[in-house]
Amino acid sequence: MLGIYTMNTAVSFSKSAFVIAKSFPLITFFVMSAANALESKGELQHKLDQTFAHFTLATPGCVVGVSAMGVEPIVAAYGAANLEYGIPLQPNSILESGSVAKQYTAAAIALLHLEKKLSLDDDIRKYLPEIPNFGTKITIRHLLVHSSGLREQWGLMSLMGTPPTTAVHTNAQILHLLSKQQALDFAPGDEHAYRNTGYVLAAIIVERASGRSISRYMHDRFFIPMGITNTFWREDHRQVVPQRATAYDLQGANFVTAMPFTNVHGNGGLLTTIGDALKWNKALQTNTITGGAALVAILETHGKLNSGQLTSYAHGLIHGKQDGRRTIYHDGSTAGYQTISIRYPDDSSSIVVFCNSRSISPSELAAKIASIFFPTKQIKEATLPTNSQEQLSQLIGRYHDPISEDIAEFSMTNSALFLRGTFMRGRVVQVSENLFQLADGEPIQLAIEFNKKQVRIQNSDGIRRAYISLPTEQSPTQSLNTYAGIYESPELDIRYSVMYKNEKIFLKLAHHAEIALAPLNRDLFSSAIGTIRFVRDHKDAITGFRASSNRYRNVKFVRSSNSVKR
Repeated sequence: MLGIYTMNTAVSFSKSAFVIAKSFPLITFFVMSAANALESKGELQHKLDQTFAHFTLATPGCVVGVSAMGVEPIVAAYGAANLEYGIPLQPNSILESGSVAKQYTAAAIALLHLEKKLSLDDDIRKYLPEIPNFGTKITIRHLLVHSSGLREQWGLMSLMGTPPTTAVHTNAQILHLLSKQQALDFAPGDEHAYRNTGYVLAAIIVERASGRSISRYMHDRFFIPMGITNTFWREDHRQVVPQRATAYDLQGANFVTAMPFTNVHGNGGLLTTIGDALKWNKALQTNTITGGAALVAILETHGKLNSGQLTSYAHGLIHGKQDGRRTIYHDGSTAGYQTISIRYPDDSSSIVVFCNSRSISPSELAAKIASIFFPTKQIKEATLPTNSQEQLSQLIGRYHDPISEDIAEFSMTNSALFLRGTFMRGRVVQVSENLFQLADGEPIQLAIEFNKKQVRIQNSDGIRRAYISLPTEQSPTQSLNTYAGIYESPELDIRYSVMYKNEKIFLKLAHHAEIALAPLNRDLFSSAIGTIRFVRDHKDAITGFRASSNRYRNVKFVRSSNSVKR
């Protein structure tokens, strides 16, 4: 049996975490019974067609696969694979899987572990001597469960002015970038922080431990033995791929192509069909994958922090719960490709949705598919306490986490309280006295101390942050010119200018647009690339700044000049 939640009669799943909290406002709890799912394939196909009817040859769309207990597997395609030529998506269309690929990389590492060609608890420097010695051991396991403390590659690339879809990147380039880092975001094992970096390094470790590229290793050890014939890694984005669907983005009223042109893989970069994805899920479900039950056990083992806290993220897979029943899944996004692959292990069922437009949410579509294939009956309905508007209005304002440098802001609209931060955003609802959470999205708990103007935020993995009310002591306009100068990063080999004009300051990277800095407090600014904190010496002179975002913390920039050439 399966559980599904709906909110205000509309099914909603978080893209970032398929973990649903138990206390939402006006939540209706449902139970889905496989015994009730024995409709004919034709009836189920008709309902699926109705759900996806809005995708046409004039729009991108999705390829959908469902393997459910008591129902013959269904693979269907909706929308266009290529808008310019009016080519429809087909059940055998090839799409890029995004971060769904991480479980494949984790499987390669797990098999090498079982074959004793490496150990999950090995220091990564055994295979990657290029990585600096940070004075603490980073293990392969840390990479796979996202607790290494290494900075996020795409965040650093964005800071360098070369984010994805603007430049061609390679695994070797990512390794070189990491070789120049001088600090970690946190001690390995102290926190869970999703980082693509770990899976690029894992792919390189597979190559060095096996003597074969991850593409060749998985082809020989997994795909061929398992009858997976249309799945491979994107090692060269220029490669011609027959049957590949083009990816798009919706800009205004028009679609534009949004294809990945990166050679980075391991974290993503797997091209596959829905049929192959269902075979992979079935092999995990039945322990028939190469490596058998022992390999599946590794993939599904929860990450464990130094504190003993287990994380919902396992090894390339994420554990979720719906009304006490399990889901194991991963979602993904690469350029215009948007994906999700979900297994329901207690029902031997899975749903896979791969789409070719950034404007489509596979998570929401997967929830709708679940409601079709697993008919529901209502059990109970619960309501929650009513918020005190007067009390909640006391929270309006900005809050600052001094560890991550994240800025969170509370505001009110139509008597509803909203939270907006780097890691979380949405409407806030009351669970109990002084305990709140977001109405939708990844479940977090907010323990609010109204008198102290402090909010303690805990996510689904038990990670706690203390956000403190940020005084509105903005830097006087007349002093903003003191920040002007040239700032260089020894870790990124780039140089930013801080420019003062029209009583405002801006960051400027050569050949890029200016980035406005909005003052939050003395020496603390927000910007489109993250939080900027200027650093002073014992004489109160500005010596540099630190850049932080949800992808990296405290990247160091040193002031090399007080003047800026215009």
